[in-house]
Amino acid sequence: MAIKTDMLRYFVEVAQVGNLSQAAENLGRSPAAVSMMLKQFEEHVGAPLFETDRKNKLTTVGRFALAEAEDELDHFDQTVSSILRYAESGEASIRIVSIPTVASSILPEVIKTLYEDNPKLMVNLSEMLTGPVLAAISTGTADVGVVNEFMATGFPDVDYKRIFSNPFGILCERNSAIGRKDVVYWSDLAGCTLIDSGISKSVDEPSVQKAILDSCLQVRSLNSLHAFVSAGMGVTVVTALGCRKMPRDLVFRIPEGKVYRRNVFVVWNGTTGLSARAKFFCDQLIKIGASIE
Repeated sequence: MAIKTDMLRYFVEVAQVGNLSQAAENLGRSPAAVSMMLKQFEEHVGAPLFETDRKNKLTTVGRFALAEAEDELDHFDQTVSSILRYAESGEASIRIVSIPTVASSILPEVIKTLYEDNPKLMVNLSEMLTGPVLAAISTGTADVGVVNEFMATGFPDVDYKRIFSNPFGILCERNSAIGRKDVVYWSDLAGCTLIDSGISKSVDEPSVQKAILDSCLQVRSLNSLHAFVSAGMGVTVVTALGCRKMPRDLVFRIPEGKVYRRNVFVVWNGTTGLSARAKFFCDQLIKIGASIE
């Protein structure tokens, strides 16, 4: 017996509500029907999803299953919505996955041009790190993506084109020791508390690599990095793109000496190719990217 979408939907509802009777009422089904569906799901999984019959506490397998089921149902609902929208109006959709830095800084302008060209286009945008973006493109769960510098090994079906490159620098408080300096060097990070942004390792400087090893705080979200630096928790290494919009109390400094840059690429599935709307998106992204560099 295959796992059905209803199994996932019933399981997610019970897990989120924590009560079988309330979940059944929300689903418009009897508690017995919901209980039977959960039993079938557990039999298929081969492990219990709840610790007790009260269904108010998930097992380790249950917690994993909940996260996966929520993602799958979200994708399923988006797919159904796109199909219905196309059937009703003839308008299509585009699924975009992007690294957070580009999603928050460039894509609003790009997507605005999509709507100017087609006001009824359904756009679905998700923020992911480079690895998940490539996986989404490879498996066909997204139409087009934006990633950092990457090796295509393991993703032979992914095609890509460079959009632009962006210099690395230090993001710090405006009134900090580094922020007040006339000239900044990478060696100024020595003795500083570094908030590891995840891309810091791309800067091949002894002071940066030492600061990464000593760092006790890893933050991947751009908005969170701004917040933590503003709170006086330390300094971080980001690209200029990530500082186009930042709090007034922060400053972005590009150190003297060798300039380290990060390449950004647009990616798509080379096996299925690009739809007309996805190609238009790529063209606009490349155009705006060229103006940044």
